[in-house]
Amino acid sequence: MFAQEKAQEQVQGTLPKESFLPKTGDMAIGFTLDPIAAFVGNMFNGSTDNKLEPLHGSGLDNSCVSIMMKYMLTDNFALKGNVGLIISVENNNEYVVDDVATALDPLSLDKVLDSKHTSNYGGSISFGAEYRVGKRKVQGIFGGGVLYSFQSQNTSYTYGNGITDVNQAPSSAFAQYETYSTAIPQARIIEDYNASGTHTVGLYGSVGVEWFVAPKISLGADVNLCLLYTMTPNIYSRYEGYNIFTGQVEERNKLISPMDSYFEFSIRNIGANLFISFYF
Repeated sequence: MFAQEKAQEQVQGTLPKESFLPKTGDMAIGFTLDPIAAFVGNMFNGSTDNKLEPLHGSGLDNSCVSIMMKYMLTDNFALKGNVGLIISVENNNEYVVDDVATALDPLSLDKVLDSKHTSNYGGSISFGAEYRVGKRKVQGIFGGGVLYSFQSQNTSYTYGNGITDVNQAPSSAFAQYETYSTAIPQARIIEDYNASGTHTVGLYGSVGVEWFVAPKISLGADVNLCLLYTMTPNIYSRYEGYNIFTGQVEERNKLISPMDSYFEFSIRNIGANLFISFYF
């Protein structure tokens, strides 16, 4: 890159290299290129799941886009922040045998629809500072700061075949029946949910490079060393089943796993790991 830069300046008479670099008082907006990196990686290795490390603490997939903001206090020192957000909703539908129609006519081909609905949302925010070294278009970046992230997921199910006194375990595409209690010997899940979501707070240090490909426009990459504290919530499942004692279809909650917490000190990728920045 240095050789190419020198050749361009000699042959084409390009702008002085100093004009490429940010100055005191400049602001920047940057965007992660991680989704592009995953797509290009898939092109070369044939994989459909080629990703960098997800946003730690929130379980966020790198398909989410984070926005980086920066303010140059001096030519070499800047304050920076990063905000990431993901909201996704997925619906999976499957046809199953219509139990009522089959009971009336064993040759019936009627179907009913079962659905699985999954919603996932989360976000992150970080604030810190960075110091850059180098006078040419490729510069080293060193920084650190504080961060917070969260993530929550909910999965619910709807069924075309209802539970009745004569059909207490109807045909279903998603349900695996289990004994909830003596009163409800056949129960099927209708929702998985958590009480408050997963939360992470911590500190990070970063090291990376930034290459100014045009005046005040750069491509960059960084990696982070993090000290993190994560709190995971209680996770519940909600079931429905026929109560043989009351003769009613009832819903019950079941605790699947209790609240946990843990510390971690490791190298992680947080927010904009591969990014493009525009200074103005």
